[in-house]
Amino acid sequence: MTAQMNFNDPEIAHEWSQFRDQGDPLQDLAALQLQPHDIFVDLGCGDGWHAIGAAPVVHEVIGIDCSAALLDIARAR
Repeated sequence: MTAQMNFNDPEIAHEWSQFRDQGDPLQDLAALQLQPHDIFVDLGCGDGWHAIGAAPVVHEVIGIDCSAALLDIARAR
């Protein structure tokens, strides 16, 4: 049996987001060699960890996720 987390639950989304916020998202993105003219599309962006990290480097960021609660966290950042 596999346990599943309901990321649409704001409490679960918030707890996951607090756990996830470790390290430097730009370090994760370094291999992409982002440029100022790039549009960064983050499918399954969750709480926006990588989207927010890419924002200062690229022209535009688009984050897409099926969890409204995680998208709320991303927008609040």
